[in-house]
Amino acid sequence: AAAIADPPPTRTAPSGGATGVAAAVGAAAQARRHKEEGNAALQAGKHAEAARLYGKAIECDPTDPVYHSNRSAAFAALHRFAAALADADEAARLRPGWAKAHVRRGAALMALGRLEEAQRAYGRAAALEPGNAQLRQLASEAEEAATAVRGGEGGEGSNWVSVLKEEVRFRTYIELADDDDEAEALAAYARDLSSALDELREGGARLALRTGARGAAVDVTGVSTATAAGLTVEGTLRKSGRPVSVRLRHLTSYYDAEEHEGTAEQDALIRSEMASAAAEERLRLQRLSGAAGWCQLVKELGSEVEAAVGVGCELTRYPAVYVDKIEGVPLSQLLDAGSGCGGEEDETPSPERLEHEMSMIKAVATSCLLAMRGAAAVGLGFDGTAPFAEHVWVQGPPEGARRAADWSVVVGEVEPLEERDPSERFSAKDLVRSALGEWLREWWRSTAPKLSIVDGRTPHEGYARVLGRYGVLNWLLFGWADEQLDGESILQLVQHGPVSERSAEEREAAQRRWAAFTQEAFVRLGPRRFDEMNAQIGQMNDGEISVDDLLARARYFMCPDNEDLHAALGQMIRG
Repeated sequence: AAAIADPPPTRTAPSGGATGVAAAVGAAAQARRHKEEGNAALQAGKHAEAARLYGKAIECDPTDPVYHSNRSAAFAALHRFAAALADADEAARLRPGWAKAHVRRGAALMALGRLEEAQRAYGRAAALEPGNAQLRQLASEAEEAATAVRGGEGGEGSNWVSVLKEEVRFRTYIELADDDDEAEALAAYARDLSSALDELREGGARLALRTGARGAAVDVTGVSTATAAGLTVEGTLRKSGRPVSVRLRHLTSYYDAEEHEGTAEQDALIRSEMASAAAEERLRLQRLSGAAGWCQLVKELGSEVEAAVGVGCELTRYPAVYVDKIEGVPLSQLLDAGSGCGGEEDETPSPERLEHEMSMIKAVATSCLLAMRGAAAVGLGFDGTAPFAEHVWVQGPPEGARRAADWSVVVGEVEPLEERDPSERFSAKDLVRSALGEWLREWWRSTAPKLSIVDGRTPHEGYARVLGRYGVLNWLLFGWADEQLDGESILQLVQHGPVSERSAEEREAAQRRWAAFTQEAFVRLGPRRFDEMNAQIGQMNDGEISVDDLLARARYFMCPDNEDLHAALGQMIRG
């Protein structure tokens, strides 16, 4: 709501002599207490309780417009917009010159789809307080929305999602696909939805959704993924231009199961199920906030639970989750598991192509392990159906990448996460046994014959060199036993290579050498450069940079005066 002051209390002449005056004073005091209690409930998100308490204040003093205005806000939060409008109307009647009453009217009218009236209400508020920039903005947005509705079909005034569902029917794609081709059918479905969106836009429609009846607007640019339960649309926040992804749920006509079609009762059940699923996904993302490897909630919109599409009778609210836009391409579009390296069954890949794809797989494995470790730290773990290749997004050069550090990977799906005991050790077995792990092993099984591998060896020197560098992926590509998949050990292996078995005495000696090194480094480098060294080592341990990157950066802030210190660092990290 706009920052507008409450009006002074309405004064009425008491009747009935001293007794009437005392009663009026007592009722006014009681009304103020109910209002304060209502304000506390509203701030705590207890909207129904707030509406009840404001109602009690109105019973005590029905002539105070503030109580009607506040209950209007509580009703709006409960999506009871007709009741919100009635209270706002009464507040405006009691004090016509109060801008906030007209703001309440405008908000309720917007939610009800009565945009021309909302435009006039916000305009009246702005006229009452001409110096209030926020009111001018509200009036401008209302005018923009009314203009969009007048713009015709497919714009913000209609439910463009419904238009898409009519033009691109989910059932058609599933009926044409067998079990093996379902992933491709869903990808084709998403592509055709995006094409339909483009046609609507070319026809002059402005495609948008809002985080509530009048909340932050997102201009939609396309569809990235689509399933029976919903779709993910890409867009930008209208005010800031920031890219966002919005996962919409409860797209009931997309369901292909007969038991989910037909009745309002079934439709309500599906909506409830989708809202619950969206809430669980949002909660997982909140718990994973800042964890490496995972997509993240949009900070400004993380608490929003719905997306509103259309207005008035066309308005539909979908359970929604707002996440930062994932830049990149799904892994499934970069690697062909069935055909192996190179993407063609009869194609013999070059050593450079093999290294390109192996570096990508190493980056994916490293990022997934780091993501799993972050999830384990907050009591979450994969349930055995970990993200499939469509939900692992890869950034990097399409050709020429030769190192895992050339790639950036984001895991974009959190539904496979389940509650875990935080004391349970982090393990790589969930990745190895997941659908993604099996998909990568299928890639290897399709690739190995192309490399002429017999008894684990290839006669091709170029292939042998590449495979030697990526032997740290054997645990994943060959599916090691569970007892060999301690998470920290596997992460150490992938990031830093195999570590030879050491006795307890050797480990203690290595720890003493490291302690002596850090003490000398602190003295010779000074606090600032010492902290910089530790920060770079932390980045290496988190998989953000490679050992080579670390040593290159260390040379910059250590040398030329500390060449021996740099050499000692390299020896200990590589050794």
